[in-house]
Amino acid sequence: MLRAALALMFFAAAAGAAWLLAPRLAALAEARYAAQVSATLTAGGHSWAAGDVDGLTATLSGAAPSDAAAAEAAALIAAISPMLTVRNAVTEAPDVAPAIIPPQLEILKSRDDLILSGALADPAMAAALDGDAALLRYGAAPFDAAWPATAAHLNRLAGALSHARITLSEGEIIVVGLAETDAARRALAPVIDQLSSLGWRVTTRIDAPPPVLAAFRLTVAKSPDGAEIACAAASTADAATIEAAARDQLGARTRCAIGAGAPDAAWPRAAAAVFAALAPADAAEAVLTGKALTLTFAPPTTAEAAARAQATLAATLPAGYRAIVDDSALAAPPVGAAAFSLSIDWPGGAAPVAIASTQSGGGLKRAEASLAAYARALFPGAATTFDARDGAPPPQDWRRAARVALEALSLLKRGQVRISGDTLTLSGAAARAADIRRAHDALAAAGPDWRIDTRIAYDPAPLAAAQPLPPGRCAAAVSEAVATAPISFQPASATLTPTGEATVQRIAAILPRCADAHFEIGGHTDAQGSEGGNLALSRARAEAVLTALIAAKAPPGRLVARGYGEARPIADNATAVGRALNRRIEFTLIEDPE
Repeated sequence: MLRAALALMFFAAAAGAAWLLAPRLAALAEARYAAQVSATLTAGGHSWAAGDVDGLTATLSGAAPSDAAAAEAAALIAAISPMLTVRNAVTEAPDVAPAIIPPQLEILKSRDDLILSGALADPAMAAALDGDAALLRYGAAPFDAAWPATAAHLNRLAGALSHARITLSEGEIIVVGLAETDAARRALAPVIDQLSSLGWRVTTRIDAPPPVLAAFRLTVAKSPDGAEIACAAASTADAATIEAAARDQLGARTRCAIGAGAPDAAWPRAAAAVFAALAPADAAEAVLTGKALTLTFAPPTTAEAAARAQATLAATLPAGYRAIVDDSALAAPPVGAAAFSLSIDWPGGAAPVAIASTQSGGGLKRAEASLAAYARALFPGAATTFDARDGAPPPQDWRRAARVALEALSLLKRGQVRISGDTLTLSGAAARAADIRRAHDALAAAGPDWRIDTRIAYDPAPLAAAQPLPPGRCAAAVSEAVATAPISFQPASATLTPTGEATVQRIAAILPRCADAHFEIGGHTDAQGSEGGNLALSRARAEAVLTALIAAKAPPGRLVARGYGEARPIADNATAVGRALNRRIEFTLIEDPE
């Protein structure tokens, strides 16, 4: 009995001692694990990480440079003891821009909002600019040009434009914007010149809203076939008055543009006076701009009819309006005057269209504006030159023949038009047989009074450049385009630079010739930043190129975009040059698209 009592007392004492020692033992174990975790992370090269031990739970925290580094640190802690439970509280390290990156600045202006974005050397550069600098990054190399003067001129540009996008990169400034008025646009020329004098290459596209009516004008071209009228009016009532006078005096229908700019309230009466003066003439042109009227008569109008027209003007033209009358074409040409002729020469491409004529009365000069507008529409980007010399009167419908000839000429690669007497001759070269037929059809609109002579050669050379390419040659052509001007993006974004957009356009022109070729558009990055972030960026850039190609009419069914991140470097990521080479877009021919 005594022995049992003693045993019970001993067991109770031992249990009490264990209860008192347990917290101390747990604290000792926790401290030992904490020391082991800290030493293990340091020895493993994970100075970014911290290991907080609470009992048998170790919490791993810190900003990991990559997902792989976070996984390795967790594995090292778990290997310390099977009793430890590892809780992962790691965050992703923010992307760190290189210490020196190329400077870039974009200024966006929308009415009163002015936003700055890009990368500059330091906040002091941003302080010299007007605008919200919240989106700017720092640490870039400085611009080569003097910055205080550059910033002052940029502030003037942005302040003078109602809407603007001003982009600065190495040595280049691109300004796209809208000025309130044309005068405001012209006033920016000295600012652009100052930027150029600082060493910048400045490209501008600054527009201004046009006035309501550029010229408040009435024009009438009358021939034996009828009258063509263009008019302007200050109100619907004035327009109705002018349109009724045209119908009554010349039997012509017209519709006037309505807008500001009429010289006075007598404008409708002045228009009616012009129509009444032209009624007895068989052929004439009238241009009333403001209060100045130019009236030109042409055969077969007689001198007597011209005299009656002038008398009508003297009696009906409102006070303050003045008329200049040219009836020189009605006089007999001087003895030995050169016969009427018209020539149009176009060497092709963006070369100027040269128009020359020998005729009396300066007719070509009076038709210069309308022929120039017609030539600009048919030959985009090509200037038009004119040369008019005195000679015999032109045929009545020579202007229509000239317009028909310009239309036929625009269908060729290059060519010449000659109009002499009643003969219209078109010569040149066409890239397609169908273009020759279309040119013949266009010339038929000159009318039955003209003899048509065509001498058009068939030159299919331009078509050779559009012939299909086999997959291998197509891949070589695409690779050459990328090697010549690599596809580039704005820093840390999937926005193409102007150079990158130009390369994409060149590739888009090649791909339609690659009917049997399928391509993978591969996006690649350097090793800066996190692995996951680089993979997402590479995929976004590849998709951006694919989207731009599709927008440029490239065949979408033969293209696929993939991102590889930093997984496939072609150069050493430890150097700036190597990283630049690793940031790339590659086009890879897919041998078996199935």
